[in-house]
Amino acid sequence: MTDLETRIRDGLHDDLTQPDVDRFLTGVRRGVARRRGRRASAGVAALVAAVIGGSVLLQHGHDHRTPPQPITHGPSPTRAADTTGRVDDLDTAGGEVYRLTSDLGCSACSSVWRRDPSGSWTHLYDFAGRAAYGGHPSRHYGPVDSLTMAPNGRDGWADGHLLWATHDGGNTWSVVEEGPGARTIYGRDVAVGTHVAWAMRHRLSGGTLWRTTLGSDSWQRVDGVPRIRDVVRFAGVTADDRVALQVSGEGGSGNALVVGTPGDWTQTSLPSSADVVVRTDGTTFWASQPEPRGIRMFRLEGGHWADLGRFAASSWLPLDADRVLLDQPTAIVSFLGAPQPTDLPRGARILAVSRASDATFWLLATGRRVFSSTDALHWTPQP
Repeated sequence: MTDLETRIRDGLHDDLTQPDVDRFLTGVRRGVARRRGRRASAGVAALVAAVIGGSVLLQHGHDHRTPPQPITHGPSPTRAADTTGRVDDLDTAGGEVYRLTSDLGCSACSSVWRRDPSGSWTHLYDFAGRAAYGGHPSRHYGPVDSLTMAPNGRDGWADGHLLWATHDGGNTWSVVEEGPGARTIYGRDVAVGTHVAWAMRHRLSGGTLWRTTLGSDSWQRVDGVPRIRDVVRFAGVTADDRVALQVSGEGGSGNALVVGTPGDWTQTSLPSSADVVVRTDGTTFWASQPEPRGIRMFRLEGGHWADLGRFAASSWLPLDADRVLLDQPTAIVSFLGAPQPTDLPRGARILAVSRASDATFWLLATGRRVFSSTDALHWTPQP
């Protein structure tokens, strides 16, 4: 029996378990970084081979070819109107709901859609590098991984191999070439407040933090951030435009939450676990640390972390100042002083949740299913 046959036989006898969404998403991000790294390494190897073979004339800098230029704008590629693809991300902007899809029969494509009042989705834009390398689509320009829209409904950013920006509600997009848009194989994080957008461009050692006012991409690097080299997680942006960064020393020592704006920073110690996770809904900071068969939840109150107790959940996402969605192995529950069951399908794991200006919640679950709710307890599936 071959090694492949043995592994298939063993896999078929393994027990199936529910995935840990936090670990899954972390694995996805790491996988993306590794793939980008491999592409970068492959590019270097190809260049070295070309130099050795004498097929590329780089001596004395005399390369007369015109290098490929980044796309900054342009029409969307033509495709079938009824193709929607797989939903990869979801966000709200004021009263609008946006989604990001991929797998449109083009490995280099992603698309942005906006929900109409009728409940249907209007296609706005495709991210694909048709103008690059002789007019052929290239993975170098797509797909994108995440979508972040501002509350004003006009400004937004989409991140992938490149960082894209829109300032007309998603109808047209341009590449952010400088600042956080500079090339990186380690990824970025983007979050938006009321008037300011923040972005962190990750590197092998630490990262760089940037900010811009909404309505433009005049990104300015933010210096003087405490423990910038210790940043392990981008915790979000508050409604009053402060950025939140989670920092940690080796082995989880010195865990802290750094919150502020240029010249005005505060640090708050975190639980000592190396795997602590901090998130904000824009007004309240929440934290969790893993425990056997569950997590322990905390809420920041008056500069101190209030212990909310242990819950049999694998992950969570904040809803508002009083509630989070707890992702349990058998069901999703809402936390409001005490757990309350919801009617989300059994086994539906949370990937993203956002709240529109009309107080309606929108959720993306595994299976790429979209749900909406006005109370976070009763959820309606959306097409």
